[in-house]
Amino acid sequence: SQAIVFNNIIWDNNGENGVVHFGGNNGVKFNDYNNIQYKSGDNNEYGPNTFQLEPRFKNPSSDNYQLSNNSPLIDMGTLNLEGYNAPITDIRGYYRVGTPDLGAYEAGASKYLLAMTDDIETDEDTTFVKLGQELTITITTGDIDGNLVLSNESMSWNIFPNQKYVKFVSGDTDTEGGDASATFQVTDQDRGKGFRFRIEAGVGEAFLRSEMYVIEELVTGAPPPVVELTITPSDWTNQPNFNLNWQTPIWAAQRDLIGAVVEITDGINVHNEYMSFPSGDTLTNYSFTAPEAGQYDAYLWLIDELGNEDKDSSRSVTAYFDDIVPESFVTHNPDSPEEDTFYTSDKPRFEWDDMGDYPSGIKEWQLFINDNHYDTYTRSDVTFDGGSDMGYVIGGTTLQDGYYTWWVEAADSAENITRSDSGFFGVDLSPPKISHSSPLGTIDAGSTTPSINVTVTDGASGVKYANLHYRRSGSGGGFVTLDLTSGPVSIPGSDVKEDGLEYYIDAEDNVGNYDAWPSMGELHAVSVRSEGSITTADSWSNGIPGGTDSTNYVFFSIPFEVGNAKSAITSLMGPPDEFNYRLFSYNNGWQEDPPSVTMGNAYFFIFDPDKYEVEGLPTKIEFNFGVGTSTPTNPPYSIGVSSGQWKFFGSPYNYGVSLDNVYTED
Repeated sequence: SQAIVFNNIIWDNNGENGVVHFGGNNGVKFNDYNNIQYKSGDNNEYGPNTFQLEPRFKNPSSDNYQLSNNSPLIDMGTLNLEGYNAPITDIRGYYRVGTPDLGAYEAGASKYLLAMTDDIETDEDTTFVKLGQELTITITTGDIDGNLVLSNESMSWNIFPNQKYVKFVSGDTDTEGGDASATFQVTDQDRGKGFRFRIEAGVGEAFLRSEMYVIEELVTGAPPPVVELTITPSDWTNQPNFNLNWQTPIWAAQRDLIGAVVEITDGINVHNEYMSFPSGDTLTNYSFTAPEAGQYDAYLWLIDELGNEDKDSSRSVTAYFDDIVPESFVTHNPDSPEEDTFYTSDKPRFEWDDMGDYPSGIKEWQLFINDNHYDTYTRSDVTFDGGSDMGYVIGGTTLQDGYYTWWVEAADSAENITRSDSGFFGVDLSPPKISHSSPLGTIDAGSTTPSINVTVTDGASGVKYANLHYRRSGSGGGFVTLDLTSGPVSIPGSDVKEDGLEYYIDAEDNVGNYDAWPSMGELHAVSVRSEGSITTADSWSNGIPGGTDSTNYVFFSIPFEVGNAKSAITSLMGPPDEFNYRLFSYNNGWQEDPPSVTMGNAYFFIFDPDKYEVEGLPTKIEFNFGVGTSTPTNPPYSIGVSSGQWKFFGSPYNYGVSLDNVYTED
């Protein structure tokens, strides 16, 4: 007693050849039917082994599984199967007409099987009535076996095309007892000869029209077609109301026009309606309402005063009505739960299903991200692989790092819209942001550094790690690493040597974006202030060696910033004297007793030890230059040189430097 409803009817013939039947031997051969789709294989791709037929329900998105009037499944049922007979009525109590449909409501089903008879003794292809004749029409309501059904339906009677030459006299207003009759009077005027008419009877919700009657004699010649028939709206619309407009033609026969016939059909069901023109005038417009979503051809033709009319003289237009939203569909990628965010490129690949739309078809998809319209795509913009319902597009507008919720609205050609579910994803193409506004400047050797404050942030996936790496300048060895994620750090004094300090900071986010400060591959150099004085004892513990031979010259420089060290020499050695000591620099030529002794320059020095004996004992010569500061390794230390000239220079660093790391600018 219940209807079983399928969105799709699908089965497999296991690759065997032959005809597939639906509904037993009484069913329709599906391979003879035009509305078949074929599928096969494990990938749900269309092929020769499996058949699918779309039922075209009226509005499945709103749970209305009534078959549309043009559904290919109408009359596709079976009268009996495995000893069970199909019910003779549907859930409304209406008799099924023809082979039962699959739907619970059926196009063509009737509450009663209606019959119409008249009291004319002789029936011909065209039934003639006489001037002044009374005509009685009887309507009966029967069951499927031909028995009279006691009914009580309201009755209405009408003469088509009008009552110009035939009058309604009297008639029953209901079908009490199962039938109803009405009497009509034919005119007794000669000018009524040739008038054609039909009797129309309305029985409850049903409608029945008689065959054509002609008064006395047949006069032929239908009016010509109307001029410039148009329909408004002319494209797909979600409103069911349509207007026809036309112009009345010039007719050589010059008979009066008494009306027009409008036929509305969806290819299966046909609805005719007569328009009666006002006396002495014509109509040039007509309005109608589409009964349900679909495409309707509207034919219009004129009727003359004798009832002559011919559909062959019609003009037609098409009404496109769709108030059904597109089928529900879902998004696929990108999508993830917020606690386990899926990260994409800044132009993601968006994937969603196309479940279709009846009857107007999908016009476009609107993609929204974070409640804002992102882009619009037509079918030609979307890629569908291998016959799949899933399509995808590649985003065209770059997204910034962050988190996004997206969905799609499917709009059909009549502007009906269905919204998909939502997907969630993240974009993170940028590395963490490292902020170190107060890098270390000059610090004291042997002392723990001030707190090193570093802020590392990432606006999307978050910081995976942030570290500070340091080493003693010139060591060339491995770095010591400090974790910055817990807050500021300090470098212990035991690692702060007077040779200087180097460090850098790096960080990575949770999707592998990496960056470093001060920049990739660069180090920040820190100057270290010495704990004590810088003296020549660091090189000559027994004092500077002396002598008066040219081989006793020492070539020296000071690898610390100590200012002008000239006074440290003269305070001990006295004024330069070629018999006591000599001090040379080279500046485009030899310069004895240079005005300054500074870092980065090289000097020749020699002294006579005998001149500096005290009470006949040798004196230890040792220069004390005071507190010095190490030279930063970044940027590289520069010394000005001139082309074609000699330059004596000394390393500014208190450790060996490979000659490979001494280079000219060009």
